Amino acid sequence: RDSGATALTAVLAVVLVKLITFGKDKGWYDSKVGRKLNHTLAAPLFILFFPAFSPAEGARFFAGLVTLSNIFRLYLAGTGQGESSLAATISRSGDKAEVLGGPFIYVCIFQVFIWLFWRNSMIGPVAMCTMAAGDGMADLVGRRWGANNKWEFSDGK
Repeated sequence: RDSGATALTAVLAVVLVKLITFGKDKGWYDSKVGRKLNHTLAAPLFILFFPAFSPAEGARFFAGLVTLSNIFRLYLAGTGQGESSLAATISRSGDKAEVLGGPFIYVCIFQVFIWLFWRNSMIGPVAMCTMAAGDGMADLVGRRWGANNKWEFSDGK
């Protein structure tokens, strides 16, 4: 059961990134929006499939293979050995090396949340959703409706 859930969620993670990359490549949105869509949707999609994994203690390691594969894909994209379209979609500037900064750290933190909290505590899923959906949506919504509501102490936000 856990190997099937791992395969399913890994395929869905790749499909999500490919769809977001496709939309960016088609010009439906820029890389900033593509990056934030990936940021906003990846963790909640993954968490949605947590029930597909068995209640066994080892299930966390199978689930961790999904984020581990994303860590590997990001590493390859960031070092120029992987998908250049992935690097272009999730980096702010289009520079592939930028992928090894925030996006790479973000997925590594998810890996830690899975190992430490899995289904034993709601801390992991809540923190993952807060990082993903909270931060991603704040940027997407803020760009659209918050342009005239700048913070006094930060001109760029």
